[in-house]
Amino acid sequence: METSPSSRIEARELREDSEPTEGFYNRWSRRGWPRSYGAKLWLLAVLALGGPLLLGLLTHRAFPARSPGLLVTGLLGLAVGGALLAVALRRVTRPIREAREALEGYFDRGEIGSHRPLREDEAGRLRHQVIYLLEHLDARGTLLRSLPAKDYSTGLPNRAAAKERLQQSRELALRDHLPLTLALVDVVDLRGINEAHGYHLGDRFLTGVAQRLLGQLRESDWAARWGDDEFLLVLFSDREGAESALERVLQDVKTMRVVAGGRAVSGRVRIGAVPVDRSRHLQGWLERVEEALEEARSRSTDLVVRP
Repeated sequence: METSPSSRIEARELREDSEPTEGFYNRWSRRGWPRSYGAKLWLLAVLALGGPLLLGLLTHRAFPARSPGLLVTGLLGLAVGGALLAVALRRVTRPIREAREALEGYFDRGEIGSHRPLREDEAGRLRHQVIYLLEHLDARGTLLRSLPAKDYSTGLPNRAAAKERLQQSRELALRDHLPLTLALVDVVDLRGINEAHGYHLGDRFLTGVAQRLLGQLRESDWAARWGDDEFLLVLFSDREGAESALERVLQDVKTMRVVAGGRAVSGRVRIGAVPVDRSRHLQGWLERVEEALEEARSRSTDLVVRP
């Protein structure tokens, strides 16, 4: 049985409390001093570099005849101290590497790293907050993916689902060199229908429009609910074929009647369409088809198909 996002987060938080501490950084941080991450780095530098250097100088002073010169002793102390510092820095920067690896794992493979016990310095909090952010980002994504992909009134894909499918249609058209035309269908005076006859009838009218759109589309074409009074049509046709199909849509909707209280309510639609320009990105396509629909509105015409 699949667990919910919140239960997965709670399970990780339990593992955070129960996971054994290990590693140089965790053991040191558990002691609580120094609390600051910067102070830890400063102390490491002092001990790693100063310790071997001081030991070398004391040895030289205690056994001057058996030790190399003062300069050589100092250089050896610095070399040993530098090596110790490099090892210690790798250990103490572990939480930063884990934060980076968690980000890479999530965005490359969709994996979320496990928690480590929270430490109260800057690096420990960074690591903890990165994991926490990724967990909640994953939970939000899971909830969004579980939302309905269809419009309740018409049964067509909603706007979010349409954007994803539109990207797939774009990739298919570019890959197979297929003609593609986008169209926006605007239901004229839907507000007037809702105000005069109620929203229930307005929804019935939208459903009727959706059915007639699908009736004029080929199997490869598709339609979606794009807005309150708009539908998006994706037609794998060139400009001439799309214009012919859209003219049939206009005529079909004009003959449609929805009966309410013994009265037959009719309406019409207005359409703007553009053949896809393969040199443009998806957002550019949508902007062009919106401009075509706006042109149809401004000219008070039923159909504008731009070249």
